[in-house]
Amino acid sequence: MTPTGDEFAALGTVSLAAALKLDAPAFDSNWADHDILVQLINRVLAAKPDSPLKVLKDGTVPLTVLAPDDLAFRALAGYRNGRGIILSTEARVYAFVAKLQINTLERILKYHIVPFEVIGAVDLLSANGVTLPTEEGSTIKISIATSVKLVDSGVQRRDSLLRLSLTDINKGNRQVAHSISGVLLPSF
Repeated sequence: MTPTGDEFAALGTVSLAAALKLDAPAFDSNWADHDILVQLINRVLAAKPDSPLKVLKDGTVPLTVLAPDDLAFRALAGYRNGRGIILSTEARVYAFVAKLQINTLERILKYHIVPFEVIGAVDLLSANGVTLPTEEGSTIKISIATSVKLVDSGVQRRDSLLRLSLTDINKGNRQVAHSISGVLLPSF
């Protein structure tokens, strides 16, 4: 799926950290963007500067991120709090999810990174049945019917859908991201 030879050499080296504005995180009222993801990545990197997540700042390293949007984290927080309480702001959702231990949070975030692959939306849309390795060590399987489903290998099977309206974030570079509707959880 990753371009080779001249095509790969022609890809830019703008990092996903730059594209997602890791250096200028801010919460807003747009649940379709990635503010919570950015804040969580920054939290892990502050606690563990040598975390494998630091690769997001090196645009020369090819990778694809399946990026849960803010609404995905809101759904996870509602699921995890066990009471079905809907948290009303991105800051409140972040505060709830950020209570996870750093190593757990790091592992969840690594599960959304496909290392050494630059997978554009067109390739992703034609990858039915393909299993992708993740930075966390587990795999994610792609299942395509009327939408692109990422099949979570975790016991709780929290599958996610690709948000077709927000794909190819940072297109033309060695690091790309695609917005997804759910937070995938590796088996713990």
